[in-house]
Amino acid sequence: MTRKYYSSRKTPKKMSLIELHKKLVHLYLYFRGKDYFKEKAGITGRQIPDSFVHEARLTLDFDPLPLEDWPTDKISEDNVFDTIEFLYDHVSLPGETDYFTGETGYNYEDYVSYDTAAGQTEFRKKADGFLCRYRDGYELCEDGHIRSLGVDGTQAIVRAELPSFGDDNVDQKVRDALLKWRNRSLSVEQRKQ
Repeated sequence: MTRKYYSSRKTPKKMSLIELHKKLVHLYLYFRGKDYFKEKAGITGRQIPDSFVHEARLTLDFDPLPLEDWPTDKISEDNVFDTIEFLYDHVSLPGETDYFTGETGYNYEDYVSYDTAAGQTEFRKKADGFLCRYRDGYELCEDGHIRSLGVDGTQAIVRAELPSFGDDNVDQKVRDALLKWRNRSLSVEQRKQ
């Protein structure tokens, strides 16, 4: 979780859907500017390759690009959350650089390595910094899924370390029940189960 500054500690404010979309845009621009989408999406600067645009259109049920120009009717919780999860799958931390000679004979500097796990961890921390303020609170989990944090009284239960019951079948049922309860798209009745 990112640091909470004075005003957010003093009077925590819930975020609207429009504000959530604005945070998504800034999250994308922040990581794009640091080349975190270069390895897997081929994004360099403001250039978004056609292959990535087509992949996004094929994978998602809407056209997310460019994120900065969504019409108001496109801004929905599902679209914002789908886009965050999609971007999470395409982020990686750039590593060391080296010089290469291009086809035209000019030398250029480029990355020689990337670290997906480190990039996703940093992306998740930044996303969680604002997802926790939307409605009852959400988080981007290590598996790339956005899940509900639960209301204040249940957050400690959800985050608690599960004791081992000694029976793998029972342990798995408890883990499955927690995941089902945290699924943001389930009805109250389904969560009770």
